[in-house]
Amino acid sequence: MTEFSIVRKEPFTLIGKTGVFPSLNTYKSIPMFWEEHNKEPQKDIIGMFGYCLDGPETIAYSICDLYNPDTAVPEGCSVITVPAHTWAVFPCRGKVPEDLQALTSYIWSQWFLYNKEYAPAADYMIESYLHFNEGLTELWIPVIRR
Repeated sequence: MTEFSIVRKEPFTLIGKTGVFPSLNTYKSIPMFWEEHNKEPQKDIIGMFGYCLDGPETIAYSICDLYNPDTAVPEGCSVITVPAHTWAVFPCRGKVPEDLQALTSYIWSQWFLYNKEYAPAADYMIESYLHFNEGLTELWIPVIRR
């Protein structure tokens, strides 16, 4: 059984740098997007979160931090307001991106299919890297009761 918790989160705001990728190629293109980001000598965004917005044929993926409204929005960045939701939070201990991608695939192909209690509530999800240095990442997916 996949470990998860159900958590209510109030609205929060992210600031991020966004790339748009074909849906069928995201498991290659998003890690490359992170590699490019991590090579930048001067970063306005550290990368505490990955915000993934599903579209019909593309995925908009943002490397994000929490937004401080007292700070100017750097060039090339945008502000993302995330509404209050109930979230299914899935911990992932292992290699990034490999194990995180495997967990993501499992959640969308199996967990939601067989879970009788929860369904996806939005067309986005968040990868949390808040505890990355301790070997933990999390997937946050907005859910509703079926």
